[in-house]
Amino acid sequence: MQVGSMAGPHDVRSIIAGIASDSESSRKLSAYHLQSLVVDPSFARAFVQAQGVPALKQVVLEENGNALAYALGSLTRLLEMDLGWDHLSSDVIERAVQVVVTRPVINVLRNALLLLVLVVSRPFDPYKLQQPSEDEFGFKALVPLLQVHSNFLDCLVDKLASADHALCANALHLVNALMRDSVANGGETEWPKFINRLQELGVISGVENLMRGDSLQEIAGPILEFQSLMKILFARWRHILVDLEKTEHRKALKELQVSSFPSNYQASQQDLNSDKWQRLGFSSDNPAADLEDARFLGMMNLTEYVRRNRDTFQRELLEQSVMPVELRCPIAKASLSVTMVLYEHFEIARMDGQDPTTNTTTPDDIRDAERLAKPLLLRWEDVHAASLNAFIRLWKEAGATTNDYRKIEDLSRLLIRTVLGQVDRRASMDQIEEQLGSTTLGKVREWQLQDVSQIYEYAWGQDLRKLREQTHTDALLFMREQRIKCLLQGSWFPIISSATSPSDISITSSDSQKLRVTAWRFVRLSNDRKYLHHASHTKKLDKTPQLHELNERLDLETISSVDSNVARSDVLIGEDASRLSTDKHASSAGTITRLTIFGAPNAFAKVQSGEAVLLELNTSSSSLASEWLDGLLMLLNQQPITADTNKLVDLLEQWSLTIRMLNLRWEDVDWERAQDDKQLPVPSRAGLDDDFWYDM
Repeated sequence: MQVGSMAGPHDVRSIIAGIASDSESSRKLSAYHLQSLVVDPSFARAFVQAQGVPALKQVVLEENGNALAYALGSLTRLLEMDLGWDHLSSDVIERAVQVVVTRPVINVLRNALLLLVLVVSRPFDPYKLQQPSEDEFGFKALVPLLQVHSNFLDCLVDKLASADHALCANALHLVNALMRDSVANGGETEWPKFINRLQELGVISGVENLMRGDSLQEIAGPILEFQSLMKILFARWRHILVDLEKTEHRKALKELQVSSFPSNYQASQQDLNSDKWQRLGFSSDNPAADLEDARFLGMMNLTEYVRRNRDTFQRELLEQSVMPVELRCPIAKASLSVTMVLYEHFEIARMDGQDPTTNTTTPDDIRDAERLAKPLLLRWEDVHAASLNAFIRLWKEAGATTNDYRKIEDLSRLLIRTVLGQVDRRASMDQIEEQLGSTTLGKVREWQLQDVSQIYEYAWGQDLRKLREQTHTDALLFMREQRIKCLLQGSWFPIISSATSPSDISITSSDSQKLRVTAWRFVRLSNDRKYLHHASHTKKLDKTPQLHELNERLDLETISSVDSNVARSDVLIGEDASRLSTDKHASSAGTITRLTIFGAPNAFAKVQSGEAVLLELNTSSSSLASEWLDGLLMLLNQQPITADTNKLVDLLEQWSLTIRMLNLRWEDVDWERAQDDKQLPVPSRAGLDDDFWYDM
């Protein structure tokens, strides 16, 4: 029988004769050619039909070095085509295990590991086996061999640190295959033991190093598959109900109680029974109620945290023992909350019901491995511990009570998701702990406001834009009333002139000027908001002038515009110097802001650019200038233009919008506590007069 062009001059019978030859060189040469020939499906089928597999099997069992590598490579290609499985016996599997243990050359190791991957991954199907036996394939096929070669798993884990990417990938493929079969067929009690064994051997830390390394893209497939299997394990643990009738569960909770006391303290039965679960931070005497959501996974995380941080845990409980019950941080409950936050962050729920024997990694996932690889998932216990410590810190920093639990839980969730979501795959655990431990409560609350805004922006869309427009309008109206109220109160303004040329002050000049105060003018808006009353005095009066004492007035209907200019001055003006101490916007260099009110010309006004200057107001305080400039503009139904006013408008708008989005309700405020069980005091009217009016 002659095969096509791929086989060339080598037919099936000559290849079989070569690998069955007594000559070592013939066997080696034929095995070398065979590994390239079996890539052709037609040759592979002809080779199997011609009973070539038994001869190939003998080469695997008897040869070493390159001949063994060639034979293993050919056999794995046949098995990948679902050919030759009926000739695969336990002695061939044991030979592959021996190869891994004896650490031969790399090309032999690669093919031996791949063969074991195929064996472990092979689903049991009695209709395809001449002698059906459930123990022939899967993890059970290796169990008796692992008893003989007890260091097999150790040798396998060592291969994860190999510099050869193909060898490393095949070793991880085998680890994945063993995990898949163990979870799928190992039973509820067996697979956790095997996973713990792998963890003790350093598999998880080895894969974590691969995730952080430079060769991620070359071995992305098995790494992402391992990550998916870890998620399946977490999902399995979370779906195991905590049953106090089970010895393992009852023992774990009892150990939790014992660990809460110092090692040299002999806990009495009364200590273990008196509010024992509330003392640890559970809600009631039945811890299973709190464990209903996080379940066995939550209990594992809590017990592991206490085991690793026993001194810290005991110190926290001791500190809280002298505090009122409502101020104590419920550590156990917080631990379970953190578990569910991590469960959500790493999207483990997607693996609920996932068949562990199915590899869901796609070519697109491999190309996007830089983003999808999550080494922190493999540091679950460390991330959980750091996150729980952050929860406790936020609780203390906020001075929270038991009624504030949900609020601290939300803040902790935001902190954890933000920190874990912003780091790349190379971030170390020390960096994560530092960020979780140093981010302040104020910073997290700032993130919370931003997060709420983004959520509502996405959810409400057009409705939120309308609400924002409404709050902006409300903020403008509020600031309009505030600015006008400043005008109703009135203010003193200096009348200034140049020390060198009293009749000419260049307010637009950038050069510093020598100015002097010649008089003072008091300006005040009338109660009906129709007139600006003002009067000039040689000096400021100790008492604020009353409205009827201001002998001049300006009709607002005659005002056409209000302008402002700034100039430098070598001196500060009178009382404006005192404003400087309280007004952070006032310039210490001595700047003068002049407000110029323009309107229709009259006999007493000077004309400038076609308009009459009706009134000039000078001040060195930017806040006073902002109050009067924007107040006058708003009286004229114009928009405010100063930075001070617009900043306040934005602040009012943002806070108003945020409060509405947070749905702040009346009952959310502890009014009894705010009043301290007393009636709010009524302000005294001592020193007040009857100078008030009704605004119609």
